[in-house]
Amino acid sequence: MQSFRVVKSYLILLVILIFYAPTSLAQDPLPVSKQKETTLNLIISNVGLSENLLKMALEKLSPEVSLAFYPLGDETRKQISQAQKKGFEVFVLCPMEPVNYPQNDPGPNVLLTGIPSEENVKRLESVINTCTNCSGVVGFKGSLFTISEPDLKPILQYLDLKKIHFIDDGSTSRSLSPKLSTNSSQVTYIINTDNEKNSIHSVLAQIIQDAPSTKKMTAICDASFLSIEILSEWVKTLKDKNIVLKHFINSPLLNKNNGQ
Repeated sequence: MQSFRVVKSYLILLVILIFYAPTSLAQDPLPVSKQKETTLNLIISNVGLSENLLKMALEKLSPEVSLAFYPLGDETRKQISQAQKKGFEVFVLCPMEPVNYPQNDPGPNVLLTGIPSEENVKRLESVINTCTNCSGVVGFKGSLFTISEPDLKPILQYLDLKKIHFIDDGSTSRSLSPKLSTNSSQVTYIINTDNEKNSIHSVLAQIIQDAPSTKKMTAICDASFLSIEILSEWVKTLKDKNIVLKHFINSPLLNKNNGQ
């Protein structure tokens, strides 16, 4: 009788191992080291509009972050040089016409719809010439310009010819840049900086959530003291989440165009 109970106990244990153990194991997540690696390109834009803001960015941010500067002539060149010495990848912002222009004015040398393409190219060259050894151009506020093929196409053709990378800042989901150029990237996450921590953290949480199913992600954030403070800490956590922060391009593309 005793031996029967022992046999019965072993049989019950065997049934448990066969029918329950595999299911339990299948539900266990893979260790982070074995999950698919996700690349994140992160741009902080307008970082040079304040000297104190630039100083904070260069001191606190990881150099794997990319910085985009508004074209303000000699001052921009000086700021770009400072950032590059710290190992940051640098882009120049190119103002483009938004839907509510001129009420929403991106600034001087803005590329406009309906004017001769030669004039827009001339304005683009003026923007590019403020950036020495940059990695490319970021379209700025072009929610109307980037949906106008007759106006956008000559600009992208010029950039392609010069081998200058174009980044669409995501001002509109209807942008034609992915269709018109293979030498371009489109921002998929816009990190709001309306001085509310929750609005910044909500986008960062979405990036973390989407990362396991995404090979490459591109995010942009307008520079502010709050956003730089939050991002400087957030990027330190990415390694544990199998997200790798990388530059867009390994070598500058604007050297020849600036006569360097």
